[in-house]
Amino acid sequence: MATTKAYLTWTGPESDVLGLWVDAPTLHNCLATATDDDLVALLVESDEHDEPTGRIIGLEIVGFLEFDRWERLPTFSMLWQVDPNEPRPLVELLKQEQQGLRQQTRSLKVG
Repeated sequence: MATTKAYLTWTGPESDVLGLWVDAPTLHNCLATATDDDLVALLVESDEHDEPTGRIIGLEIVGFLEFDRWERLPTFSMLWQVDPNEPRPLVELLKQEQQGLRQQTRSLKVG
């Protein structure tokens, strides 16, 4: 199975938006497609004519700390790798990141 290297961004607990971005940034624009509830946006590369190329360049989840609609995420026939972790399926990677951010946020409140 192919592996896509990526990196994560998070806006912090106030606005709580997690972004997963493909490592090789594109110079073209991107088109966002949202799910029914507007919590998840899939970002697809577009060419110079604003036509989608089909290449996924990112994913954003609003309200990530409390997000639980994993079935709403698109399925991919590839693994995602955020260094230094091993490649894994999208949902598994995001659940692990959510757990880590929840712990980090809790310790900030306690500390």
